[in-house]
Amino acid sequence: MAQEQSGGPEWAVSAHELERLTALFIQFDGALDPRAIEPREAKIEFRRMLEDLYATKVAPGFHSVDFVAFERYARIECRQRACRKTREYPSI
Repeated sequence: MAQEQSGGPEWAVSAHELERLTALFIQFDGALDPRAIEPREAKIEFRRMLEDLYATKVAPGFHSVDFVAFERYARIECRQRACRKTREYPSI
């Protein structure tokens, strides 16, 4: 998600933030036992991070993007990154 500003596009979500989201996504979405504590905590942290990113970076600059659309975009992006990152991750 880029927004045009003077000097070119400015990315709303940084590469570092996407890496962190992807790491959390792998922990809960690729978990063998999603009911275990670690995957549940990762899912909670993933959701909190998405909510924070949406409130601070996406909503102010992208008025037409609601949270549901942003969450969908983030999950798709994280899944694609996870598939590229590890061969063991199930691709869809």
